[in-house]
Amino acid sequence: MNTSPNGSMTQDQFLRYIDQNSPNDFVLLDVRQPGEYEELHLPGALLIPLPDLADSLDDMDRSKPVIVYCRTGGRSRAAASIMAGQGFLQAVSLQGGIAAYQGEPAIGPVTQGMTLLPQNATLEQALQLAVIFETNLERFYQELANAETGPIRKIFLQLAAFEEGHVRVLEKLIGKIPLECKREEAALEIAADILEGGLKVEELFQDNFQSPQEVLEGAMSLEAQALDLYMRYRFRTETETVRQVCAELARQEQEHLKILAQWLESIIQ
Repeated sequence: MNTSPNGSMTQDQFLRYIDQNSPNDFVLLDVRQPGEYEELHLPGALLIPLPDLADSLDDMDRSKPVIVYCRTGGRSRAAASIMAGQGFLQAVSLQGGIAAYQGEPAIGPVTQGMTLLPQNATLEQALQLAVIFETNLERFYQELANAETGPIRKIFLQLAAFEEGHVRVLEKLIGKIPLECKREEAALEIAADILEGGLKVEELFQDNFQSPQEVLEGAMSLEAQALDLYMRYRFRTETETVRQVCAELARQEQEHLKILAQWLESIIQ
């Protein structure tokens, strides 16, 4: 893990690190208060407020790299120092905190979307939920495409095809053909306005889209929420196979974010 001379990590180093590593390879630790986390947090972050950190260290893997952040860097420096003194091999503070973060953030409390997947969920339940999210989002993009014309319609159709492709990936991931047969049935088990990340349409899309850039920015928000939800499932689940699958789903959402960022960059240029 590349860090600055003082043992902290710059924002540029952080963005490179998460670009080159799977969300399962490190722990992103938020040491702010729950209200701050709910308003805005980094996707996939584990919330342990600084006053509770000392009592939570025994539940964490000391051999795994930990990137700690807060609002601007003060609390995270203190947390990283505490962790280093308790045997964590790589615990670094993110310089500037979330206030200086240039990536796509997530919103909502730690409990958001947790009721959609039981704590003792099976592998099939976890993957079926992912298929439901993707199917609902594919339909949502298709509906938006039907209401638009020109470049915006084209982008929505591309996004719908993108989500359709992800469903295929999920089917291969579990190696079970029956999921294809259950797509229509599964999508009805959760309301059609529940999208990736466990949020409803109105919670992320409140305004009409005026440009392809706004469409892609909205799509990136959804992918960030999905990455965040799968990582929170991973932290909570009691089943190791589900934990591994949630980590893989989070990695896939991270890859989707990269692809959407490339699309956005091509439009801006």
